[in-house]
Amino acid sequence: MSKLIAALPPRRVLLQIAGLVAGLSLIQTASGGFDSDDVSFGHRLVLWVVVVSLLALQFLAVSALVRVSGLASAERRWPGWLIGLGVVWPLVSLQVEGLKRTPLLAYQAQDPLLEFTLFMAPGIAFVCGLIVIIEVHSERLRRQSEAQARWVPEPLDVEPGNDARPSGPILSIETQDHYLSLTSSAGQSLVRARMSEAIARTEPGAGMQVHRSWWVAREAVERTERRGRDHVLVLTDGRVVPVARGRVDQLKQAGWL
Repeated sequence: MSKLIAALPPRRVLLQIAGLVAGLSLIQTASGGFDSDDVSFGHRLVLWVVVVSLLALQFLAVSALVRVSGLASAERRWPGWLIGLGVVWPLVSLQVEGLKRTPLLAYQAQDPLLEFTLFMAPGIAFVCGLIVIIEVHSERLRRQSEAQARWVPEPLDVEPGNDARPSGPILSIETQDHYLSLTSSAGQSLVRARMSEAIARTEPGAGMQVHRSWWVAREAVERTERRGRDHVLVLTDGRVVPVARGRVDQLKQAGWL
């Protein structure tokens, strides 16, 4: 049981799926699905919460059970999703048919089981597909977060005679969270340092700090543009750099604007 619980999506994903269940239930309630618009709104809402919840919970459980059994790995989860869809399709169809014998769907006529199962297929596949999309997106974000946590860039060493900047003149410096992105003719380098430390390593007079997050070399500026009340610098590589309003006069005096 503990392995099965561990194979389920993390809590954040389960909350997103719960939100999906609530949203789909409200949509079906408002649209009167299953020709249920002849009963009260509360009756329809309970009906759809039960149906969609059954589908989502069983799809998650079967997919997790397949992964625990070894038929699907953490890297290749699609077999678990396909098996989950194959299992819940007839299972949920039978359960909804069974609900017709309860007060929730007591007003519904009985249908031939095969026809009803085929009728249910698109809706079941749609809900399962949305759950898969949520899980895939969450997994992609998790892997990106882990990759960023594992990678630690080299710090910018500002000791005299120990140059850690990219080879060639620096064309731009941009702050990115706790790091600086240094761009030179040789490429980009992400370093841990303060903006003032990086600017001190540039050639005197080679450029200006045009924004609290940007230092730009004069040779990297292709043109300047006015966008509404603001000025921007368009660099030779196509990047657009904002100009702080408090630095406009300084750039005008230097002949940049």
